[in-house]
Amino acid sequence: MKTLLIALSLLVGFSANANIISVSVDNTEVQVGESVDASVVVDMTDAFDTLYFELEFDTSVFEYDANSFSSDLDFAFIAELTSQTYGVSFYMLDFIGAFPSNYVASTFSLTAISEGVTSFDIVSFVAGLGGSDTATPISIDTTVPTTTEVSPAVVSAPSAIALFAAAVLAFAGFRRKA
Repeated sequence: MKTLLIALSLLVGFSANANIISVSVDNTEVQVGESVDASVVVDMTDAFDTLYFELEFDTSVFEYDANSFSSDLDFAFIAELTSQTYGVSFYMLDFIGAFPSNYVASTFSLTAISEGVTSFDIVSFVAGLGGSDTATPISIDTTVPTTTEVSPAVVSAPSAIALFAAAVLAFAGFRRKA
């Protein structure tokens, strides 16, 4: 009986932890010319001073806005998101190290430049201690990829003018009643 209780306490006491990285977008259906805000969140159970990932998406559908990048890891010596032919890559280096926690590694905007469907996939991930050359890899689970559909922005000129005229007439009618 003692052995059973000890085994159960060890199973409960030493629960498995996993480092998780996830990608989310604020809108899954956009028109050409509209923007989507994307976030990459890492939930780290181990301390790290190096973090690198590649986010793959169809660059013929979305274009990265370099001025929109922000990160919870802005205390790091280097934290940057750069445009690539396959999507974007993120690199963070810190000489002190980050504590295990949940971080928004990057938030940024993507502008739809053509119609199509794309998924956002983490295709490469390295995190660890010891700098970029000697980083000890940390195991990572990725969540289900996020898919976004871009549809064409179709607005004909006559219907846009008719909508504008209806709005002006409505405002004029409300003004007379008041």
